[in-house]
Amino acid sequence: MDGDIQAIVIDLDGTLLDSSKNISKQTLRTLRLASEQGLRILLATGRSLKATERYIMELGLSHPLICYNGSCVYDPLVGKDLFHTHLNERVCSELLSVEQEVNCSFHAYRRHEVHTIHSERHSEYLKQMLHVQDSSDMDITSLQTYEFTKAVFVGDFSDTEQVRRHLSETFTDSIHQVYSRPHFFEVMSSKATKGDALKLLLEHEGIEAERVMAIGDENNDLEMLRMVGHPVAMANATKQVKQAARYHTSSCDEEGVARIIERIVLA
Repeated sequence: MDGDIQAIVIDLDGTLLDSSKNISKQTLRTLRLASEQGLRILLATGRSLKATERYIMELGLSHPLICYNGSCVYDPLVGKDLFHTHLNERVCSELLSVEQEVNCSFHAYRRHEVHTIHSERHSEYLKQMLHVQDSSDMDITSLQTYEFTKAVFVGDFSDTEQVRRHLSETFTDSIHQVYSRPHFFEVMSSKATKGDALKLLLEHEGIEAERVMAIGDENNDLEMLRMVGHPVAMANATKQVKQAARYHTSSCDEEGVARIIERIVLA
């Protein structure tokens, strides 16, 4: 076993989860073996907390995890947030304004609930977005304050790019924008990236970044991959993620997480 590695941070969709959104039995066995040998298994996902709870239970995790693309660090052992940042009211109001000008489905997460507008749009994409189905569908117009943890525009690239360009011109330093999937454009506080959240989490756990393996596939994983000593790209990863990686493994449908842990960590 590579004794230099103390923790493994793993993205969910496209990484730990296969195309059916499941964790394979072999991957579960490998992660449990790594945990038994003293490694800390940590999750870092763009999903909401509610959409992650199933996997927390399945993995039997007791360590804090990153959700909402870095907007929140949640501790399942004590049942509370260790860190939670949100977009300010001005940004939230602008998001709701620009939403009216594009043909997108809009989702905003607030206090671990999801609020939607035009959820009937782009159902072909929304089938991939299981965390919407796992959460309460609440009307945004009923809210007295916004303070969104994360906002998501789901639609064709031409529409989401229109949103991205407008927000980039309107807000320069107060937001973080990323595509977590080709049709999913996400907006968070500038303090919210997986890298920022991982730094806080590792400080909480007392682990140096150089002693961490991080595994991901999409560009919202780049910040955390660039800060650790052992970055890993899935075979189904984007070009940018592959360029940022020190190691490469097979795809999410070929148990890539299990294979890289067995090869580098448990060998």
